[in-house]
Amino acid sequence: MRRSQHRRHGSAGGGFTLIELLVVIAVIAVLIALLLPAVQQAREAARRTQCKNNLKQIALAVHNFESTYGRMPMGQLGKFTPGTASGVDDFLDLQFTGPLVQILPFMEQSVMFDRTEEIVTVEEEKLSPSRDYTDSLYYQKDNARQMAFARLPGYVCPSSDPYQSSQGDGVALAMNIHSSFYFGMLYLPAPTDIGRTTYMPVGGYVGESSPGGDASLDRYLGAFRNRRFIRFANLTEGLSNTLLFGEQVGGKWADLDDDGEDDSVTWAWFGAFPQYSGFIPGPHTKDHEAINFNSRHTGIIQFAYADGSVHAISEDIDFRTFVLLSGISDGDTVSPLIQ
Repeated sequence: MRRSQHRRHGSAGGGFTLIELLVVIAVIAVLIALLLPAVQQAREAARRTQCKNNLKQIALAVHNFESTYGRMPMGQLGKFTPGTASGVDDFLDLQFTGPLVQILPFMEQSVMFDRTEEIVTVEEEKLSPSRDYTDSLYYQKDNARQMAFARLPGYVCPSSDPYQSSQGDGVALAMNIHSSFYFGMLYLPAPTDIGRTTYMPVGGYVGESSPGGDASLDRYLGAFRNRRFIRFANLTEGLSNTLLFGEQVGGKWADLDDDGEDDSVTWAWFGAFPQYSGFIPGPHTKDHEAINFNSRHTGIIQFAYADGSVHAISEDIDFRTFVLLSGISDGDTVSPLIQ
């Protein structure tokens, strides 16, 4: 009997060839290259929105403060005579705190504010020059210092991390105004646990004039000043034309430790004092980023206005326009470059 034999033919293997694998990898790489910028842009848009909301909450807190006390929080609790030089002893005998501390109860931080009341107060009779302020610097008081080390997310732009060592060699705990700019206390390297902020009050053009100084510049004073009681009624340019708070992420200042390189600083929220429009934002003053408004958002800086709105101002804003927006009663009207 003849036995037939059937040859079984196996099918070809189903794996990728090397060329096909390389093509797939190339396609995936192209897709990633196309999608990654879109993802990054979406994340930055979300961070920018959160930053805008942070500024909105700060502006609303100022409104609630004004409704409660009939005035805005003071720009700083600094020297009683603005612009005069201060020695170390003078600095230690003043609170040197800013408005971010005063609005704590309106930022759902009443317990924290109560623990700072030994040096920070909103009662007018406790703010006179006749009061004994010996050793009242907030950093010397246990309760206030402990609160100053708190990290408050609402005071920091999510696009900027002021706690990274790369963003600051030190921390500015306070700063004087007008003709004698200086950082009251600066730590190099900075204590990593002290609370920071990226939002600063707007003080106008260059702050209050020194005794015997150029008083004509006082025309451009802002809403926040040293130990001054300012009301919304004093903002005669209109609330929608007046800047309250803006982004300030820190940056270069000067060669503070004589190593031949510019040092950079970030700001402690407890001592956040007014910043001035005389230092135009953006790329114009990169050597002094620590004292001009700036941000990590490409091309813009976000500001809260006195009416509670928040707008992005271009880094290329006209200098005069920016100065006028920062003042409260200069008598000029402006059309701000906002987005």
